[in-house]
Amino acid sequence: MKALVYSAWDTLEVGDVREPNAKPGEVVVRVAAVGICGSELEGFATRSPRRTPPLIMGHEFCGEVQEVGEGVSGHRPGDRVVVNSVISCGRCPACRDGQSHLCPEREVFGMKRPGGFAELCAVPVSTLLLLPEKVSPVEGALVEPLANGVHALSLVAQRLPETVLVIGAGTIGLMALQVAKAMGAFRLVCADTNERRLEVAHALGAEPVFNPVRGDLVAAIREFTRGRGADVVIDAVGASVTRRQAVAASRPGGEVVWIGLHED
Repeated sequence: MKALVYSAWDTLEVGDVREPNAKPGEVVVRVAAVGICGSELEGFATRSPRRTPPLIMGHEFCGEVQEVGEGVSGHRPGDRVVVNSVISCGRCPACRDGQSHLCPEREVFGMKRPGGFAELCAVPVSTLLLLPEKVSPVEGALVEPLANGVHALSLVAQRLPETVLVIGAGTIGLMALQVAKAMGAFRLVCADTNERRLEVAHALGAEPVFNPVRGDLVAAIREFTRGRGADVVIDAVGASVTRRQAVAASRPGGEVVWIGLHED
């Protein structure tokens, strides 16, 4: 099969690799669409030890079940599925407590095992969710980024916050913005240094939008909220300056969620 192989540091190439087989408890998914995550771009550019070649990356993907391994029930060839990027053991105390993201044996597709930048991918059945027919493959590949936005807002205790500020209008920031809108935030504000991204954020409901290059973001938020500050701030960038801005722009008793990949 064809795959995009991270064959060596600084080298990505399309090549032929052996097709995976479904082990007990696994299925083989024929990949229909896969997203390119910023963490993969960053990992490749910086030779991150979290992604060491040789490797097939890709953790935002969906597709169709092609082969079912021994002991698998509830799924069959032809099922349209989306794949959870994190694989947990299901046996440890963290997993039993519903905190599978803290599993000490957890793996992530495209890091410790082959991911979705390939025609086929072997997937533990525990990571599968059925994909409704009305959801396209491209939309299916965005389920994992959307889940990040849902998770970020699920950490917020306030219901129906008045003002939500999202710093960073990349994919995750825009997902968080839409989740905040769906959860009933009264006013959505977005900040980014990229004007095109701000246009998209505005089209998705952010009003106003701010470009920090053109002025002091914290002062602008204070003015917009009449000195109060934002009720909720989501930092989807991860730079030290945006971390500081997120805290400074929040009101006393407000909530700040840091979800952007942080600097060293």
